[in-house]
Amino acid sequence: MIKILAYYCVLLTTLLGTAHAESTQLPAKITIATDEWCPYICDVTSDKPGYLVEVSKRVFRKLGTEPVFYPLGWQKSVDLVEKSQAQAIIAASITNHGKTILSKELIAIDRTVLVVRKDQLFDNDQVFNTLESLILGVIANYTYDLNGPLDQYIAKRKSKNDRLVILNHYASVKALLVMLNRGSIDVFPENYFVAHYMASSMGVMDKVNMHSIDRHDHLYMAFSPDELGHTLRDAFDREVRLLKDSGALTSIMLSYGIEEHLTSHSDAPKLQTHKE
Repeated sequence: MIKILAYYCVLLTTLLGTAHAESTQLPAKITIATDEWCPYICDVTSDKPGYLVEVSKRVFRKLGTEPVFYPLGWQKSVDLVEKSQAQAIIAASITNHGKTILSKELIAIDRTVLVVRKDQLFDNDQVFNTLESLILGVIANYTYDLNGPLDQYIAKRKSKNDRLVILNHYASVKALLVMLNRGSIDVFPENYFVAHYMASSMGVMDKVNMHSIDRHDHLYMAFSPDELGHTLRDAFDREVRLLKDSGALTSIMLSYGIEEHLTSHSDAPKLQTHKE
């Protein structure tokens, strides 16, 4: 008798789960808000739309929904997804995703370098002392090292309005490179692969240096904080795990010159807290 009851309980749970899945079927199209961040997010209409755009297309098309990408800039993208006016953002971190919900699967590691002009003296052993005398450019609401020393230093400069230029529009990395070479700023932090790609594509690679500071952040897909967002997040995580396990994710990444090792079931990193 007990075995029979247990059987029917399992059957009922399965039926309810199936009914729930059917009630949350994905729409024919979803909107993904983006910022320009090549080689991760490039021209989404091109044959090489970017590593994370390719991953998004592969995942959501397999799920039966067509991703439509809108280039809006970072903060506008977050605002739209928070309000469920778009369904996802590419490359969010635990420090800058607002009220959206993050994927559980890690999709990129954001390794930060400091970009300066060739003629700018820079002491890698005294990074923050060197920065004190320089005009710093940053992108609004970006995070560069998971609330670590660099993010905290930028927040300190921002609170004092201390020679800090903050950009808040689409294609901000290009704008920062232009400002750097004009002398409007002296330095800006950026992902190594993005800075390298942008400088090369703009023909200014020979005019800049990139200093590694051994700082990084972890990036995820972020979804709208509603039922559809949760459904998309769970489906996205499942498909990304399959891509990781099969080696397909690494293949896509390497086709863009990005060399990282991402395992399945990646644990979310913990926020660093500032200690006085």
